[in-house]
Amino acid sequence: MRVLLIGPPASGKGTIGARLSQRLGLPLISIGSLLRDLSPAHPSYEKIAGAMKEGRLVPNNLVAEILATRLHAGDCVDGFILDGWGRLFDDIQKLDPSPDKVIFLNVDIGTAIKRISGRRICEKDDTLYNIFTNPPKNESLCDVCGGKLTQRADDTEEVAIRRYESFMISSMETVDFYRAKGILAELDASGSADEVFSATMEVLGLAAL
Repeated sequence: MRVLLIGPPASGKGTIGARLSQRLGLPLISIGSLLRDLSPAHPSYEKIAGAMKEGRLVPNNLVAEILATRLHAGDCVDGFILDGWGRLFDDIQKLDPSPDKVIFLNVDIGTAIKRISGRRICEKDDTLYNIFTNPPKNESLCDVCGGKLTQRADDTEEVAIRRYESFMISSMETVDFYRAKGILAELDASGSADEVFSATMEVLGLAAL
């Protein structure tokens, strides 16, 4: 089974993808991880690493080449869970992964802002909290090790709004494309991870697993 996950920032793609991967025994392929883990021996390493370091988008023709190679690896014979491809319709024109199902995890902007701007991470052990949905006992200290909790520079409300609006503008063509093909399922991803995962399994026809 080939599954493509699409959704705005903080829709839970990473969480749902990881759970699907574990439950179904399929590799989770994240575009971000794929680029970060690229071997220095790769002929496009310097160009890609430089773009990421400067906060620029990596040209999608390069990403498509790397992704195509990954999707042809032996562990993808029975399928894969793909997260982070198709944000732009040009991605799909460069490489359509031919998914069996596309899951559009949709959340409203208010939920996305709370999930992003509420995130706090421990400087010592990277434990993640959310001051709205999973607050620490002490607002500035980690429950596990007592380390200081910090907010990442790009986890502000302003950045959250900009990223959300950018997704909604740039990604709807991809969503509409797969909807027209009859393989897209749109889910309300504002609930708990358990609720969203259960709904995902149901639309995949795997609820009994």
